[in-house]
Amino acid sequence: MVEHEFFSHTSPVAGKETPWKRAALEGANAGAENIAAGQSTGHGAISAWWYSPGHHRNMLGSHGLQGLGRHQGHWTQLFGG
Repeated sequence: MVEHEFFSHTSPVAGKETPWKRAALEGANAGAENIAAGQSTGHGAISAWWYSPGHHRNMLGSHGLQGLGRHQGHWTQLFGG
């Protein structure tokens, strides 16, 4: 997101347009994705998601796998199986 200057679940990069396509490139199945920007800590990003109903549902879903990443103040949490 940072490199391509966008903040969205939909990427302008060909072949990586959706969380599902991006997960498949890594051999996983995506179930949900949370994104955040501006939080300086992981605790801040997770707290923001926790108090957002849609993001909270993603966090409590029955996903077998979770990945969390940060780059220059942008956070992504991907759930799948």
